[in-house]
Amino acid sequence: MKRILFPIVTIALLSSTGCTFFHRGPDPMSPEGQALWVEETLAGMSGREKVASLIGIAVTAGFAHVDDPGRISIEALVGDLGVGCIAMWGGNPYDEAITIARLQEIARVPLLVAADNEWGLAQRIDGTTLFPKAMALGAAGDTALARAMGYVTGAETRAIGIHMGYAPVADVNNNPLNPIISVRSFGEDPDLVYRMAYAWSYGARQAGMLTTAKHFPGHGDTSVDSHIDLPIVGVSMERLEQMELAPFRALVESGGIDAIMTAHLWVSAFDPDETIPASLSVNITRRYLREDLGFEGLIVTDALRMGAVVQNYGVEEAAVMAVRAGADLLLLPADATRSVDGILRAVREGRLDQEFVNTAARRILAVKARLGLHLRRSVPVNDIDRIVGDPAVRELAGIIASRSITVVKNEGEILPLGQGKGVSATGTGRYASLAPPTVEGPFTPRHDISSGGAAGRVVFLALSSDPGSGAVGGAFFSPLRELYPDARHLTLYPEPGREEAEEVLSIVEDAALVVVAVVSRVRDQKGHAAVVDEHASLLRYIAGSGIRTLR
Repeated sequence: MKRILFPIVTIALLSSTGCTFFHRGPDPMSPEGQALWVEETLAGMSGREKVASLIGIAVTAGFAHVDDPGRISIEALVGDLGVGCIAMWGGNPYDEAITIARLQEIARVPLLVAADNEWGLAQRIDGTTLFPKAMALGAAGDTALARAMGYVTGAETRAIGIHMGYAPVADVNNNPLNPIISVRSFGEDPDLVYRMAYAWSYGARQAGMLTTAKHFPGHGDTSVDSHIDLPIVGVSMERLEQMELAPFRALVESGGIDAIMTAHLWVSAFDPDETIPASLSVNITRRYLREDLGFEGLIVTDALRMGAVVQNYGVEEAAVMAVRAGADLLLLPADATRSVDGILRAVREGRLDQEFVNTAARRILAVKARLGLHLRRSVPVNDIDRIVGDPAVRELAGIIASRSITVVKNEGEILPLGQGKGVSATGTGRYASLAPPTVEGPFTPRHDISSGGAAGRVVFLALSSDPGSGAVGGAFFSPLRELYPDARHLTLYPEPGREEAEEVLSIVEDAALVVVAVVSRVRDQKGHAAVVDEHASLLRYIAGSGIRTLR
């Protein structure tokens, strides 16, 4: 009995000692180990699973009963269909982490998790840090601020289990009528846009987050929201190279970006067919971006459920065209299952090369391996409140906002306002070195307006183009209240009633100074980001009436 037992025990001990006697293959995180996992995983996937791995769906985090229809539907798309990516919306950081962990457990192949985070993760997730929009960074003109914001955003994003941010925006804001880019852009100078996008991306990547430059080949010079219809960029190739394409080209050449999101807009210099958006264009995506620019990262479409696509192409055909064009990740199709079926049908019928699917699936798997998802899929929940929502980070957001304030013109030399009070915009925490110096001592104001009596009345007037947008201008007017505590605060929304408009006019006409804040949110489906006509008429009236106005 002992003679039989001894060799068995010996074998068990030898096995437990590890690599001294047995070769286990390359380190899983080495280039060889990652490549091995990618090829083994790809070989083990069915044709349907390969196609499904190219699909990204939207997931709203939060509690839901196991029998909730929405939860059942999402879990079926992840566990049964096998989508490769989820884009997160809503909820708080704990909701996000728990939802992501549950779906990662269901998925046969690890999920790539993404989110929009242009102005911080607060763009989508409650309880995270809210930063100013990109144009504030452009106005500040400091790449150190952009890098710091990118790092914080990346750290918060990774802390809750999200790997990829759909940011930064690399569009050049060269059309004042643009309804959807506007303040999401760093500015109107291509070089500034590149420098800020690179710095933001550098910081985010230092924190371990994948970054995505959007919306290629440039959404800045459009006057139509692609969520509604297909915008047109009808300029020459020479102009595109000098303006729209310049930041993207520089980001690719510098290796400063992990992915590029293609836009739903028609660019006449690339395609004669005015119905083909860049996201579905072979000339733009495969030939120019992949071959001419030599971009080797992920190519992601903008949401395929947007109006610019669905109005011209069916769900299945849009998915087929996106893969044929060279996209790796098909983001938010109107119907994930139909998109997969359409691609499979196109491959069977010979309308789509299977190798296009294989190449895209392999590229997505390589990104997942680089992130180490083949070794660990979830994050430690106990670390979230040590990273996300740090009060010191709110200080950084405030510094960016302060540094972004720009005097475009100062008619009548109304600025600076005040009554001999000093101004400070410095920080005291870890970001203090990024703050501007304190203005030492009181400055002598050019205008000293008492707040008492009709002759000295100050009016804060907020003009909001968004109905029902709640309290407007509070953050802007709050510090001014320290100077003018008795100032009247008025808010005017679009299409005001006659009595309301007349009341505002009467108050404004009696004022010694009117401080106007124009608030126009940039959001999808709105169709514009301009001052509405009735507000523009009021501003013209005030300007022509001789009332001293700061606007």
